[in-house]
Amino acid sequence: MTQLSSRKKRLFAILQLAVLAAVAGGAAPRSLCHREEDRGRRLDWFEDFRLSLTDRGLQLFATNAPINRIPTSAATGTWPSQLTHVAENVYVAEMNAAYQAQNLWPAPAVGQYLFGRMLLNNSLPSGANTGGDHGFQSNVFHPILWFWRIWGGDADSFTLEFTTWDNSGTRELQLDVPKDRVLRLEWRAQRTGTSTATVAARVYNNETGALLGEITGLGQSAAHFREFLFGMSGQAPTNFNGGSVYWGALAFRVSDTANDWIGPYPVAGVER
Repeated sequence: MTQLSSRKKRLFAILQLAVLAAVAGGAAPRSLCHREEDRGRRLDWFEDFRLSLTDRGLQLFATNAPINRIPTSAATGTWPSQLTHVAENVYVAEMNAAYQAQNLWPAPAVGQYLFGRMLLNNSLPSGANTGGDHGFQSNVFHPILWFWRIWGGDADSFTLEFTTWDNSGTRELQLDVPKDRVLRLEWRAQRTGTSTATVAARVYNNETGALLGEITGLGQSAAHFREFLFGMSGQAPTNFNGGSVYWGALAFRVSDTANDWIGPYPVAGVER
């Protein structure tokens, strides 16, 4: 037993020396340096559909219209070169289709920030009446913390809105944005209490990097910090079928820092 114990001690000492040598040479094991080297670009959860629509925990929530996983080469717009697949929402009048995330990232503590990011491309036909579709939202039932509202628009542009509707009344971000272009939607909720937060949102043209608009200081009074849906809710009245909305590069981050926006895909060393 004494001899075996001595061998274990020698082996352990050798392993310790190997780790120290690797650290000194700048080749620290990933487990030792991950938190430090990824500081400022860490993600708590992401889904870029590289393998499927559900491999990272998303659940199919509504199935009345198709949501397909397709290569980015089959979608309109110019997507990030390292993003291989997106989700295609094929529009069906007054029919919903959505995927839902629940409890896949940590809840922010009071004072912390929850950041979200998703790419969106509206390729619906000109004149399509979506009824102000808001299938892209925080949670299912009222009160809804926040939602993005997508209108059909004309051949070149459409109206995109963001609001914490149940709490902020008519105050919202409302933008005229280009159609068949990849947009980057980012939002931030600072938790101010057990079930309250202050919300901000930004919209970028992801193809050019231009900031198209932002809003801050929206109030929120609900506790769905770990819930999210993306898709189309099939708002009534609608008067068309066909055309697609494309979704990609969904990510969430919890942070102590107010300016820790996730930014473009990919977050280096994490998503790719």
